Amino acid sequence: MKEFKILKFIDKFSRFFEKSGIDYKIMRKILQLKLTTDERRIPTIMSNKTDEGKNNYNSSLLLYGFMGIFIGIMIVIPAPLFLKMNIVFGMLIFMTMSTMISDFSTVLLDMNDKNILMPRPIKGKTINAAKIIHIAIYLSKLTLAISAGTIIIGTVRYGVVFLVLFLLELTLVAGFVIFFTSILYFLVLKFFDGEKLKDMINYFQILLSIVMMVVYQLIGHVFQLVNVKATFTLKWWTFLLPSSWFAAPFSVLLEANNTKGYYLMSVLCILIPLLAFILYFKFISTYFEKNLQKLNNNSKKKGRSIANKMKWNKKVADILCRDKEERIFYRFTQNMISSERKLKLTIYPTLAFAVVMPFVFLVNIFTSAKSISEAISDISKGYYYLFMYITIMMLSLVVISINRSEKFKGAWVYRVLPIKSPTPIYKGAYKGMFVKIILPIYLVVALIFLVFCGPKIIFDLILIFLNLIATTLIVLKLVAKELPFSRDFTFKQENNIGVVFGSVAMVMGVTLMHIVVKFIPLGVFANIIVSALFILLIWKTSFKLTWQKLFS
Repeated sequence: MKEFKILKFIDKFSRFFEKSGIDYKIMRKILQLKLTTDERRIPTIMSNKTDEGKNNYNSSLLLYGFMGIFIGIMIVIPAPLFLKMNIVFGMLIFMTMSTMISDFSTVLLDMNDKNILMPRPIKGKTINAAKIIHIAIYLSKLTLAISAGTIIIGTVRYGVVFLVLFLLELTLVAGFVIFFTSILYFLVLKFFDGEKLKDMINYFQILLSIVMMVVYQLIGHVFQLVNVKATFTLKWWTFLLPSSWFAAPFSVLLEANNTKGYYLMSVLCILIPLLAFILYFKFISTYFEKNLQKLNNNSKKKGRSIANKMKWNKKVADILCRDKEERIFYRFTQNMISSERKLKLTIYPTLAFAVVMPFVFLVNIFTSAKSISEAISDISKGYYYLFMYITIMMLSLVVISINRSEKFKGAWVYRVLPIKSPTPIYKGAYKGMFVKIILPIYLVVALIFLVFCGPKIIFDLILIFLNLIATTLIVLKLVAKELPFSRDFTFKQENNIGVVFGSVAMVMGVTLMHIVVKFIPLGVFANIIVSALFILLIWKTSFKLTWQKLFS
């Protein structure tokens, strides 16, 4: 097993642990195992990377460090230090808490170590000490990675006092994050079952992935803030913001701000994290450990709303799928998408990206316009709705994930199904996926552009919709060599690289065609007819599959 440098540092305090009644050698061994497991875990930010032998954890820290540089740029803005540090600590707390929930929940909520080690002659103190130190190591690495940019830029600008104060406050921030993360888990487990908590963790994983993807696109706009002069006035609600508590001491010590409000928030900066520590270890931790047993309870209460939803889905399936076998796989696909957390984590960030990206390109219009009404007027007069083809490109790539599943080992059932060909499987799966996740995203983006541009773009939206169907059908045809939900997520996808490039090329082609027909009288109507006929042709030819071809 790898010998970690941090363990050699902890070795210096071995006597302290031994005097505290902790078996240091055992604790060290447990820690070594936990740190090794960390390196093998794939963080949410690296969820698309599956390189074997590569330290994904350290790579994720580098990415967080890169993001931290742009957080640190806030220090350069000509504004009161209190405002700048408020933004920095707000982003730091959000990033740390989101990452804790999305990537480190398996450690905070893990009961396996106690279940395995407690029957052996190992003290509970030793196991708990290993867990606490493990969390401390993880948080230290994470907070230092995210705040590295702020530390360097802030120290250069404000000196050593900034460095010392910031490092001290990072410890308080870490404690604050652990406390509120645990409180969140405690409340969810208190009133709900383990399934709700797992869903919540999955939503945070998706949120973190979405934030990362959007921030990458907005990084360029950060530099525009450097020349912006900002002012700040203390309001009553400022005292309710945790980021304000941590920002206040910087204003007091580095800007000599003697306002009573800043002194009060400086006291809260120390007092609240300390009270949180005491409250957690004296009261919450005991009940928290008991409620962790609920994680094994995966029962789901099916209420009236779920029953109504199932009836609605059945009606839609009856309308879209005339074939009985096709209807079965339509509903099967929708159920799989709803229940598979890892599949959601794979495709939901892309879906969010599909919604956000067309409007990222409109940011410059809003920033350069004198008013919002002027910006909307400029958008309505132009062809900006053609940015929807970015949405089409992202949605077509989602189809590639149709053959991935956590429960891929159950794919053997396909071989024993009493159906003549796999055609209804693919048809049902495509329709199920399209209605469940692709159509809603298209409708959201189309509705927003319809509000901006008015009814004059309705036929353009119809053409874009038909091009979406055509593109996703072609992508499905290219990946149809594997049955839906039959491959593990770790399975290498080199063959799909060609599909990705092909999809991008197709979307670029139909976009160019759309631009050309805009300048031809009745060109859009003609294109709609051609696209509709093309879809009918693809639909009839794409699904001519046999079991022999599939398994040969």
